[in-house]
Amino acid sequence: MNYKAIYNNYDLKANGYFIIKIDVTSPKTNVFKYDLARSDGQIVTNQLYNERKITIEGKIDANDYDEMLAKIDTLKQKLVGIDKNLDIYLGTQQRRYVATCESFNYTTQGYFCEFEITFTANAFGKDFNATALTFGTYTSTPTTYTNTIAGSYKSKPYINLKFSSVIPYIDNAYLQFYNPDTNQRLRITRKWGFEDTVIIDGENKTVTAYPTDITAIDTCDSTTGWTVDTGETLSSESALRIEGSASFKNTMSTTKSDTFIQRLNGTSTDLSSTKGYVVVPLYIPNPATGTISSIRLRLGSDATLATNYVDYSVSTQYDGSAIQYSDWNYFKFDLSTAPTASSGATNRAAILSLQVAIVFTTTGKINGWYMDYISLNKPSIIPQSVDYEGTFPDLGIGNTALVVSDEFTKRSIVITGSYYKRYI
Repeated sequence: MNYKAIYNNYDLKANGYFIIKIDVTSPKTNVFKYDLARSDGQIVTNQLYNERKITIEGKIDANDYDEMLAKIDTLKQKLVGIDKNLDIYLGTQQRRYVATCESFNYTTQGYFCEFEITFTANAFGKDFNATALTFGTYTSTPTTYTNTIAGSYKSKPYINLKFSSVIPYIDNAYLQFYNPDTNQRLRITRKWGFEDTVIIDGENKTVTAYPTDITAIDTCDSTTGWTVDTGETLSSESALRIEGSASFKNTMSTTKSDTFIQRLNGTSTDLSSTKGYVVVPLYIPNPATGTISSIRLRLGSDATLATNYVDYSVSTQYDGSAIQYSDWNYFKFDLSTAPTASSGATNRAAILSLQVAIVFTTTGKINGWYMDYISLNKPSIIPQSVDYEGTFPDLGIGNTALVVSDEFTKRSIVITGSYYKRYI
């Protein structure tokens, strides 16, 4: 039989070392059982697998005694370490164990040496490489994803969540993974961002996020410092809002080519980063007259917007969907793209004035539209540990379902994942 073993990236069958025998024992089993009171029989409450022993017997060939001693010392050095990968090859079978050298014994005769290494290892062996899980783009709740799991023992998933968009992105909301066969569920409750990345590592029992940093440019709770165009009325409204105590309402009294809400000569805001984007929520009723062609964000570094400004225009919502009337719409202005239009030289590191406008194809009128919580969103490259509730769901052998659910209003999340086939 073809024997081979590699411990912590060191080949135990190379450079004058030879493997004669590898013995991989079954893992120890702890069965939790209790005798029935005043009755025959017993109750088994749990079965857990613990340590297994792996013994490798081999020999060392050398040309002289000094070379043999040097090879023994090298082998001792390479066996140092706790919980290192031990890759075992038996014929065509390959297994990876997490192991620690428990003992190293050897006998010598001249410059010939026979050795025996005993490892204490975790209960399960696994494949060298992960196997992909099939998920997809998650857009509706709940969604069930079924995968066929191979190996001889249940496994834990590694799941990567890449958020394209999520509503709400201001309030806490939960996202949950649930295995209906085992009734195990993992729930994460937090504030989510449009470009969050979340990694669920079931084997190591960690949840890590690369969150989107959300900074309020204006919460739209107070109209102080904000104005509208001639023939328009600005008011603060509490009945229709997405955050805080109020939103802005612009009521038009006449037909115009565009309608806007603006803040001139406000607090300087640094929007120089090309890694972020501005999100503007607008509630837009059906226009009384005319057709909406685009939404425009104007950013200026002067006290007025007469010059030294840049325009960013979009005609669809953050996810590419059309404008929905009598509903909140979320418009995403990507600061990494070239402006739609510009005037003068804008210092984006010191924005003093900004304007949000609804632009009509020709002219139009809206009897009251709303704006709330303008924010700057920037994806982070710094990982953060995330709290969670519940337990990491197992992936049972055969067909296993994971049900994904949440309390979002809308979502678009690309889910990918993998697992390691495990063997008793």
